[in-house]
Amino acid sequence: MNFLTTLLVAIYCLFLQVEAAPLNKRLFAPSSPVFSLIAIHKGEPFHAHLVKFNGSSIKLGSDDKALFGTIEADNGYILNLPTTNGSNITSVSNVVVSNKTQLLETTTKNGSASQHFGITNGWLSFLNSTSFLACAELDTSNVTASRNSTGYSNITGNYDLYFNPKNTTKCPSGVSYDVKLSVQLSVPISFSPETNAGGFFKRGNLVNKFFR
Repeated sequence: MNFLTTLLVAIYCLFLQVEAAPLNKRLFAPSSPVFSLIAIHKGEPFHAHLVKFNGSSIKLGSDDKALFGTIEADNGYILNLPTTNGSNITSVSNVVVSNKTQLLETTTKNGSASQHFGITNGWLSFLNSTSFLACAELDTSNVTASRNSTGYSNITGNYDLYFNPKNTTKCPSGVSYDVKLSVQLSVPISFSPETNAGGFFKRGNLVNKFFR
C-alpha cells in the first residue's frame, strides 16, 4: 500500500510540474513539416509555377527538381533546403535574401541564412510579408542583348525569385510579376514566431479564409 501511495504522489507531483511549465516551452515545435512551393500570379503570362531548386539556385519555369524545404525555428526561422544527389548523400542549403537586391539565394555556410521566414495562412512569408516578385531571367551568354519597351530581348523563359515587401524591388531584366508562394502541405498550417508560441500548427485562419 505504501508503495502505491508513493507512486501516486510522485505521478501527481510530476503532473503539477508539467502544468506549471510555460505553454510555449512545453509545446514549441522546432521545425515545420517538409513542404513544396507554388508561385501564384494573377494574370498573364502564367498563373502558377512550381518553385524549383537545382542545388544552388531557386527558379521558376526551369527543368530542375521541385524545391522541398522546412522552416527551422531553432535557428531563427531559417528556410532549409535539403537535397539528395545520385549517391543518396544529403546536403543542406539555406536561403539568403540579398540585402542589396532582395534576390532569394542559397548558402551552405553556417550562420549566413536569413532569419524570420514563416508560413502565414498557407503562404510563405519573410519578415511578416508574403509579397514576392518573379523576375524574368536573362541569358547572360548573349552579350549583345538589346532592350525594348517590355525589357531585354534575351530572357530565357525562367524566373528568379525576389522579396518584394514594399513593391520597390527592381528586376535586372525589367520584366517582373508579383507572386505569392503557396505552401503545399497535406494539412494547411501557419508556422512563424507569432503562431508557434503554442507549438500546434494553426489552421483556423486558413479555414476562415476559405469558408467565411
